[in-house]
Amino acid sequence: MEKCEGMKKGYYVLMAIGLLILIFLVYAYVPTGSKKCVSDEDCVPFGSGSSSYGCYNKERLPLWRGPACFCAAPRACECSDGVCVGDFE
Repeated sequence: MEKCEGMKKGYYVLMAIGLLILIFLVYAYVPTGSKKCVSDEDCVPFGSGSSSYGCYNKERLPLWRGPACFCAAPRACECSDGVCVGDFE
C-alpha cells in the first residue's frame, strides 16, 4: 500500500512540473507587450522583421520575436490617447 501511495505522489509531482513547463512555453511564445503610455517618451519602435512589429511601451516589450514576415518597424512612435502608435513610411 505504501508503494502505491509513493507512486501517486511521484505522478502528481511530474504532472505539476509538466504543467509549469507548459505555462512557461505558452508565456514565452505569446506577445505580452503593452501599448499603453502616458507620454511620447514611453513609446519605442519594436520589430524590424518580426511578427510583433509596432510601437510598445519601452517597459513592456513583447516576448515574441517570431518568424520573419517582412514587416517594417515604425520609424517613430508617439503616445496618442494613452496608446503608443507608430509612424510608418
